[in-house]
Amino acid sequence: MKRDLIASSQLFNLLILSLMLGVSSVALAQGQSPNVWLKVADSGTELEVWVDNDMDTCTAEEKGSDNSAAAGYMCITKGNNALINMHLPPAYPCGDEEGAKWQISQVVIGGEGSTTKPVGMEPWGEISGGARDDLDAHIDTGVVNITPAGGGFSVHFNNQNEHEIVFWYRVDAVCKKGDTTFPDVGIISLDPRGRNGGN
Repeated sequence: MKRDLIASSQLFNLLILSLMLGVSSVALAQGQSPNVWLKVADSGTELEVWVDNDMDTCTAEEKGSDNSAAAGYMCITKGNNALINMHLPPAYPCGDEEGAKWQISQVVIGGEGSTTKPVGMEPWGEISGGARDDLDAHIDTGVVNITPAGGGFSVHFNNQNEHEIVFWYRVDAVCKKGDTTFPDVGIISLDPRGRNGGN
C-alpha cells in the first residue's frame, strides 16, 4: 500500500513537472528533443531511468551487441541536432533536513569510443575536440554546460551532433534544499551510453 502511494505521488509530480517544462522540451530546428526521466533507486544509492520511451531512437545496428542498449541509451540520428532534457521529479527526499530533495547537479561525458564505461567518479573527461564542441563540454573534465529548469529539478543542454562519436554520459544528483547543498549526504549517479550520428 505504501509503495503504491509513493508511486502515485511520483507520477503526480512527473505530470506536474511535464507541464512546467513544456518550453524546455521543444526541439531545435530540424532536431530531436529526447527526454530522460530519472528516479532514485529503492536503495537510495543511485539514479535509475524511469521513462525513456520517447528517446529510444537507436536502431538495433546502432545499439550493437556490446551491452550498450541499457536504459537511458541515447542516439542522435545523422543530420539532426538536439535539445536534451533530463528530469528528476521532486519526489525524493534526502538527508535529515526536512524539505531536502535530490536534484541534478551535473552531466559529465567520458569513455569516448569505448565499449566499457568509466568506473566510479573517475576517470571521466579527456574527450576529443569533436565531443567537446558537440556537447559543449570541458575537454579535460567532460563536464557539460547545462541549463537548470523546472525549479532545479530538470536540466537541458544542446547536442550539435556535428561529429560521429560514441560516448558514456553520467548524471549526478546532490541533496539540496533551496540553494543549500548537503555534501555529507553524498552524490548519486547514473551512467548510460550515447551515440552521435554526425552530420
